[in-house]
Amino acid sequence: MITGKTPNGFNVSIKKRVIHSMDMTRRLASMGENTPVKDFIDMFERLLGKEQFDKLMEHCDESATDEKYGDDIFQEEAAYIFELLNEDEDVKN
Repeated sequence: MITGKTPNGFNVSIKKRVIHSMDMTRRLASMGENTPVKDFIDMFERLLGKEQFDKLMEHCDESATDEKYGDDIFQEEAAYIFELLNEDEDVKN
């Protein structure tokens, strides 16, 4: 949990799980036109299709803990999916 008080006296607290959620990652990526994160998110959505991609995003956030956040889980899932692609002979060629 990140907590603090703004110069104008507003008490703020933000859960780290929210910061590292795939929802937040997606929102941050949509703020920039040509960012590596946005490009990666867009590529993955294209690869999986919108429905399956949305399910993966939900899975990552639902599987998150205080020790392993949604964006960490997404990185692991993405690495595994790339391994699957790399094992396919048609994709290699």
